[in-house]
Amino acid sequence: MKQIKDKQVHHENKKAKYIIGGVIIFIMVSSILGIIGSEGSGKIKFGDYSFKITDRGTYELKIQNVPFEFHFLPSSFTNNSFSGIEVIQGKKVVYTTSDPLSDIAQDIAETEYLLGTNLIKLGIRPIPSYTLEGVSKRPVITCLNSTPENPVIYLEQRDETAIKPFGNCLKITAKTRYEFFAVKDWIVYKLLGIL
Repeated sequence: MKQIKDKQVHHENKKAKYIIGGVIIFIMVSSILGIIGSEGSGKIKFGDYSFKITDRGTYELKIQNVPFEFHFLPSSFTNNSFSGIEVIQGKKVVYTTSDPLSDIAQDIAETEYLLGTNLIKLGIRPIPSYTLEGVSKRPVITCLNSTPENPVIYLEQRDETAIKPFGNCLKITAKTRYEFFAVKDWIVYKLLGIL
């Protein structure tokens, strides 16, 4: 009698192993087919523009074969009160400045770098600077130094995410890295004429 029970338990264990194995094989095959099927469809349309989803989870848009990389799609900016793009539109040189002692100075510096990369592609030369003396060899620039020929983009950590013009200075405030990425993307979309 014990041998019959052992055979039944062994048969049930074998059956469970086949079921679990079948489920794992199904998941693996589905994953492979999903990857193969999504290779050509990694694009998102916004009006006349087609964005490619990158391996980094960002969105790439090519304009006249020049790639621009974004963290947010244009549809993310339908309800915002950002303004002031005219401060830097059509300029050849723009100073970017920030407080090097900010709690999120690295995040601001990364935003400054990414924004500068896109500004260069648009024919605008960014000049990185700081608001304080003695921290680096960068020039010391604040909104008070801005002129029509040399406008300033001032990135500052604040609780409010905003872009506002102050004379010839475009003041960008945000609290987190991703909020800074969002305002960076808004600026580039506006300069490209997408928004």
